[in-house]
Amino acid sequence: MKTNFIKIFIIVVLMIFSFCLYSQVFPPPENVQVDPYLGIVTWDPPGGTICDDDFEAYTVGGYLAVQSDDWTTWSNNPGSAEDAFISDDYALSGTNSVKVDGTTDLVLIMENYTTGAYSFDLNMYIPTGYCGYYNLQKTNVPGTEWGFQIQFDVTGEASIDGGAAAACTFPFDFDTWMNFEVVVDLDADLCDFYYNGTLMHSYQWTLGTFGTPGLNQLGGVNMYAWASAGNNPLYYFDDFNVSLVNAEPSEDVIGYNVWLDDMITPLTYTTELQCALLDHITLNYGQDYIAGVSAVYDDPEGESDIEQVPFTFTQEPINPPENLVATVFDYNDVHLEWEPPSGAGGGILAHHSGYIDNGIGTGAAADFMCAARFDAADLVDYYGSDLTSVNVHIRTADFSFVAVKVWEGGSFGNPGTE
Repeated sequence: MKTNFIKIFIIVVLMIFSFCLYSQVFPPPENVQVDPYLGIVTWDPPGGTICDDDFEAYTVGGYLAVQSDDWTTWSNNPGSAEDAFISDDYALSGTNSVKVDGTTDLVLIMENYTTGAYSFDLNMYIPTGYCGYYNLQKTNVPGTEWGFQIQFDVTGEASIDGGAAAACTFPFDFDTWMNFEVVVDLDADLCDFYYNGTLMHSYQWTLGTFGTPGLNQLGGVNMYAWASAGNNPLYYFDDFNVSLVNAEPSEDVIGYNVWLDDMITPLTYTTELQCALLDHITLNYGQDYIAGVSAVYDDPEGESDIEQVPFTFTQEPINPPENLVATVFDYNDVHLEWEPPSGAGGGILAHHSGYIDNGIGTGAAADFMCAARFDAADLVDYYGSDLTSVNVHIRTADFSFVAVKVWEGGSFGNPGTE
């Protein structure tokens, strides 16, 4: 009897072990994207995403914190007046987004992070005449310490409290979807804020919102219905993502299969985090494709599901000049005037002609460095443009070396990255 029991026990254990192996879930690559002009597929290794939600799985008209395990409210009371409704008024992707108005006070449920770098990426839509707002908390107990906050006023001006009050202000657009990303690097004690992909503000994270030294920690996101005096809050957010920046791939991931259309036979295998499709196949302009990437594992052996992205291979547009005006003079002559193409953003960013009969110099050998600083207000009309030239006029030819340096990011007293 005892022998039979041991045999049955061993069989059950083997069955459970076999089931575990069979049901092994292999995390797929993340953030798979395709450049439609170059046909280049890029992705991030598995394991970097902490929270990713397009809100399509929830019922319109229902409370977010009631339907989602990732969200609660400031006083931890889902379904109360602090909760937010799922709405189909506006959406960036799909049909759903989250509506913040009235007394909404949502909080993302997170761990208390003390190391690593984290990205908070969201898209926001603010109707004309209303205000918007959100902040980052340093702990997962709301109200302990603020690390970052941004206010969007009815004037069309956004103001960031980060390292100091109103440390960065810039104009924003109503009635359109805007992308905002905050990257908090706890290892470097640094916070960077991006608006539609452009770095707008950078500061020391431990200084918090108003410059008071505090925790080097991260614990939450607060989507709050703030409004300036006499005005009302209303905004929508969609495609919300929190991820670990530069997540290291698992040692068990040995490479990636890249697929195109049929998802039956891989197009190629690579150990990189990108693939140029044109190196392996001919793509036709105007044709629709579906690219896919799966992660290949070693211990245990296996492969993740294929993350698929549809795209249309497109020839990069060459925009024509705009507002062409022809003026006839002297009977037979025609004078043409036009403006640069849209997106070209041409123009002089700044010009300084120096002072009459004056300059920087000395009778002895010396090294000089001078600079011009442009803030967000100076650059807003040039977002998406390329810096094509820097003209410097040197008064005399008795010099041995001249260099031009360009920095990105930074703030007052800090030039940023060279």
